[in-house]
Amino acid sequence: MSNSIDKKKHTVLIDANKFGLTGPIDGSARYVNSLLKAMHKEHSNKFEIFLLFNRKIILIENAIKDIQMFKESPPSALSWIRMKVNRYFEQFNIIRKTVFSIKSYLFLKKINSYRFDIIHILLPHRYYFIKGSLPNTILVMSIHDLTCKIVPQFHLYANTQSTWSGIVYSSLSCEGIICVSENTKRDFLNYFPSYNGILAVTHLGFDDKLFYKEYNHNRIEEVKRKYAITSRHYILSLFTLEPRKNLINLILAFESLRQNSNCSHIELIIAGKLGWKMDEDFKFIKDAAGVKLIGYVEEQDLAPLYNGAVAFCYPSFYEGFGLPLLEAMACGTPVVFGNNSSMPEVVGDTGLSCNPNSPKDIMIQLHKICTNDDLRSKLSQESIKRSQQFGWSKCAKETFKLYDKLLD
Repeated sequence: MSNSIDKKKHTVLIDANKFGLTGPIDGSARYVNSLLKAMHKEHSNKFEIFLLFNRKIILIENAIKDIQMFKESPPSALSWIRMKVNRYFEQFNIIRKTVFSIKSYLFLKKINSYRFDIIHILLPHRYYFIKGSLPNTILVMSIHDLTCKIVPQFHLYANTQSTWSGIVYSSLSCEGIICVSENTKRDFLNYFPSYNGILAVTHLGFDDKLFYKEYNHNRIEEVKRKYAITSRHYILSLFTLEPRKNLINLILAFESLRQNSNCSHIELIIAGKLGWKMDEDFKFIKDAAGVKLIGYVEEQDLAPLYNGAVAFCYPSFYEGFGLPLLEAMACGTPVVFGNNSSMPEVVGDTGLSCNPNSPKDIMIQLHKICTNDDLRSKLSQESIKRSQQFGWSKCAKETFKLYDKLLD
């Protein structure tokens, strides 16, 4: 490690996997990038923060200053083959555990001599970096959701296994655990009621430079043209395309909505990168009238796209937080959301909740927003106001508070 450690301060090592990624990123990547940047701004002289990335240990200020060093180069044919082979063998427990053990040994051998006060893993499946003997080091894990256990049918088997293994490990070995919502905390305690460490809740935030009320109508129209959105009125849904997001019921609800004469002109715009287990869904989408898939949306286009929408619909079956809901609210876009898990905690009474298992109920809530200008205006104003309760700066400060408690 080229950076010397100042032991006058408490030293923290944070696993920075997904930091600096560009292009299509998911909610976990948004969390890693936004939290680390906020922690760099908010931390006092009390802490010296280092980031672990691809087995390099780098001071956070150097990483922020030269984020290019974190960006991954385009994958070679060999790395693609290696990834495919790894994915295949990960389904076999004995092989996966052997690989984790090797990675853990190599990591611990490298870092034990540096004696960090705290090691914080931001994504549970990365737990193998701290699995083993780290004397006099406080271990912290961030847990985003327990969907790998609650709704495993929506995930790939290898992902559920590695994530759940990380969560179980945290319940046994981590002195501190961060949950991104009160609902995630309740879920964790439901499975691990005897956990005796410190359990903290740090809500996620939004970047007000990316998500804001856009008053420039020309900018909205420019973004609509960029993504070939021709309708004056559209409902937006944005997420990684995977079964948990409930795309089939959303489209069934939309088709029913369009049968109303006063909503027949509305389109449904679905944005986001392709995830997994979507083959059957795409066969269904192909025949749906008024539905348009626009793929990944660049960050600078998100606010105009949200602002141009009549409503934002997110009828997910289960969420750890529901970051797109908060981002839509920050733009003043009225939201329809699933009445489960953490989503009511995020939205409160500033949106309309629906039963995600009922296309009819989803349609009813969308119809209320699409046909009532006063309601839409009221929800828009209230959504912006509520979104101000969340922020990455607040998330970073709450993370440091947990560190302080653990050091005490």
